[in-house]
Amino acid sequence: MGGIFRYDGPLMKMLTRIANLMLLSVYWALCCVPIITIVPSCCALYHAVAKVVRTDGHGVTRDFFMAFKSELKQGILLSLLVIASGALLVVTLNFGFQFRMYGWGLAYLMIGLLILIAWISMVIFVSPVLSRFKGNIGLLLRLTLYFSMENPLKTLFMAVLLAAMAVVAYFYIPLLLLMPGLYVDLTAGMMEKSFNKFTALHGKPAEEVEKPETEEKESPSEEAAAEDTVEGDALLLDAAMREEKEEKHD
Repeated sequence: MGGIFRYDGPLMKMLTRIANLMLLSVYWALCCVPIITIVPSCCALYHAVAKVVRTDGHGVTRDFFMAFKSELKQGILLSLLVIASGALLVVTLNFGFQFRMYGWGLAYLMIGLLILIAWISMVIFVSPVLSRFKGNIGLLLRLTLYFSMENPLKTLFMAVLLAAMAVVAYFYIPLLLLMPGLYVDLTAGMMEKSFNKFTALHGKPAEEVEKPETEEKESPSEEAAAEDTVEGDALLLDAAMREEKEEKHD
């Protein structure tokens, strides 16, 4: 019996993992409250699960809020895009449904449903992409579209899993304390495989690095060099994606 309850035993590791996922799910829910922070909150959840929970499991609180703060600015912009496009889709689908008895109304509805599928696929990947890659909003959206369409069956599985877990949580609300973190834990392996394959072919993404706190500010030249590095990474990724598309067309 003593071996079962050892600190480094399988049972304790499993319980620690579940506790970390529940803690991260609570953090995620709290940070989603303003709504416009839903993308940076999902980004922080993905980072903490993929980089901490799935490794040693230590420091989930620190890593969650570090990632949340780091991606807050771009995350809010992406959140606004997601919310605005989602609202527009709802209006479009509602309009098409009301006039579905007419040919043009049915066509309107079908087009809206196709766009909805693409929208859901991109929503699934947008936060993990923000967590792993650096670049401007346009580049991040293109990367999101690329990964969501790279393997349609994998994306479909993630969408079905998300819908199933949402239904289960709807009928048993206490599971909301675990479902967000559990969903990321179940899908992070597939996403990381795609990200690692892409970066192995086209270059390493700019990983988040915890810098030591110093009282001295960076000089203007150092700041400019850092900006050039980020822009250079974005341009390299953009060029790599165009090159891959051209190879596929050939």
